[in-house]
Amino acid sequence: MTAEEVVQLVTGLLPPGSVESKIAETPGSSKASRGEHQNFGVLEFDDGKGVSVIVYSVDRGTQRPDEAARCSDPFTTPQDSCERTVREDGSVVVIDKRRDSNFPGQRQWQGTWALPDGTVVRVTEYNGQPATPAREEPPLDAGQLASMVTSPAWARVVAAMPPNPDAPKPPKEEEQPKQAATPSPAELLATLTRLLPPGTAPSGADEQHATLTVTAGERTSKVSVLVEPAGEQGRKNRKGAEEGLPTPLEVREKLPDGTLVVTNRFGNGKTATDPVLHWTAQVYYPDGRNVQLYEWNGENGYDFRPGEPALSVDQLKAAVLAPDWRK
Repeated sequence: MTAEEVVQLVTGLLPPGSVESKIAETPGSSKASRGEHQNFGVLEFDDGKGVSVIVYSVDRGTQRPDEAARCSDPFTTPQDSCERTVREDGSVVVIDKRRDSNFPGQRQWQGTWALPDGTVVRVTEYNGQPATPAREEPPLDAGQLASMVTSPAWARVVAAMPPNPDAPKPPKEEEQPKQAATPSPAELLATLTRLLPPGTAPSGADEQHATLTVTAGERTSKVSVLVEPAGEQGRKNRKGAEEGLPTPLEVREKLPDGTLVVTNRFGNGKTATDPVLHWTAQVYYPDGRNVQLYEWNGENGYDFRPGEPALSVDQLKAAVLAPDWRK
């Protein structure tokens, strides 16, 4: 199947309008930007109400439907709505209507169809260019987007790509990896609450994101906690922390027992310092266990406000070094 034939197929799934192909890759090509198991393309579509960018991808992937088709987390991604449907054949359809906090008025609606064999079809439509809205909403409504992304026509694109050797196996054939024991989010937040300095009031525990709202005086911030169990991955992360180039306000400290402590302050990007929007303290133990506290001022995970946080970097450091995390 040629790239031009894929564009013709996608065009046939769209409502009436003009289509201009901007990127179109050949299915199964080893030169494809995302590998031979994924086909990708970008179109500009005009239904007479304004030109909109439409991005499509077909992936012979490695994830099961419950992993590959999920709604965006509204805590970290601005979102108008999300509908998730499990079909009788075991496939999952998600219609996720997202926004972008960096571009006012932008709408990014994504349809995902994930099948049990690892195949994933995605169609993302914008209300104009990704960074420049040109109309109120994208051209396809939720029903049209769902019909397009679940069309049987995509099977031709799938067939033009080689099978993925890491595609999901039937559950009875797949070995379940052993997971290292880690504390639950509720346990992590309980530990964090015990370690808060005197005069700090905790509230708003969010177990889903392991985040606690903390108030000191008139300052209120959110603090999230992440604990990685001892193991090889943690040791790799520690190596990266030791060898990576430090950012402007980052401080690294090696303790006598080999423990590495890293504190940092940064703005919109880790090299930005004006204004400072994020405060972190992280400890890497020799056995690979890592503990991180990450603080910011804001109501969610994508809006960050400057100003003094509830906990100073020194207070974060004292909390992250407490032996409570290793019990």
